[in-house]
Amino acid sequence: MQTLLLHPSTTAGCTEGDRGDEEPARGGDADLQENLVSIIRLQIGGEKVKEFVSEKSEELIKTAEEAKEEVDQLARLTMDRSNLAFDCALADINQTAEEFAEQLRRSREKMEADAKEFSAWEDQVAVRRSRGQFFQSLYQTDKKKPVGSRMDKDQARIEQVANSAGEGASTLRLFIFSFLAVSLSLVALVDFVSTEPSVAQDIFYLVLALGLGGAAVLEQITKSARSDR
Repeated sequence: MQTLLLHPSTTAGCTEGDRGDEEPARGGDADLQENLVSIIRLQIGGEKVKEFVSEKSEELIKTAEEAKEEVDQLARLTMDRSNLAFDCALADINQTAEEFAEQLRRSREKMEADAKEFSAWEDQVAVRRSRGQFFQSLYQTDKKKPVGSRMDKDQARIEQVANSAGEGASTLRLFIFSFLAVSLSLVALVDFVSTEPSVAQDIFYLVLALGLGGAAVLEQITKSARSDR
């Protein structure tokens, strides 16, 4: 049996050669680890960016919803105020028209009462003069007067007063409708050209102005037809 003997120098050389081969391997492992760490950091950074963007997006959406809710609430409040103002104005118009109509009714009743009283006074004077035989030919009693002549005269007076009252009421309504239509149109125009116009309110005012303008036109047509008669 032969024994294999290794020279110490040869063994040392082999050992140093092996260490030299291991050092480049260890250096390669360090570079790989650094690359992996960089990739992980990039991934973590990307996730943080996504979370930040998502959080800010939710905040922006929430802010937009709150702003929209405030705008809607302001629009509803403005509309409610506009409706209330229009209702108050319409109530005032109706009250004024009712008061004027009541005055006309009282005036008409007074005219009718005065006409009846005057007619009765004429009858009494005619009867007295007839009994006294004084200027008998100048006066007529109820039996000699044409039937319905005095009634027709009184009715004509009453109709004349009623027509005058109707023309006055028509003129008042025409003035009120025209004034409100022009006022609402001006308010809507001024608000529309402002820096922060309220479009819903302007449209509402314009619709009301158109309605009042139409009512004024109809009132004018009715008044003209009454005048022609």
